[in-house]
Amino acid sequence: MSEPFDIVKMISSPFTGIYWIKVVMLGIGLFVVFGVGYTGYKAVTKSTTDQTATTIVNHNYQPNVHFGGCATLKEAK
Repeated sequence: MSEPFDIVKMISSPFTGIYWIKVVMLGIGLFVVFGVGYTGYKAVTKSTTDQTATTIVNHNYQPNVHFGGCATLKEAK
């Protein structure tokens, strides 16, 4: 059975420590739930990147050098 309603207890409860502990714990719980939800949302939805390039230059390209010193260059399609 629950205790009867007390207006004095309702007004004085924000001045107790346990009240603020419960408020902080509720805030942390909401932050975690919304954080996990937002992370899942960003992982599922595709982010679009609009990139337009006239040429792509690979500065780390190393040609495939065979026996005899001839390099084989493959044309990119």
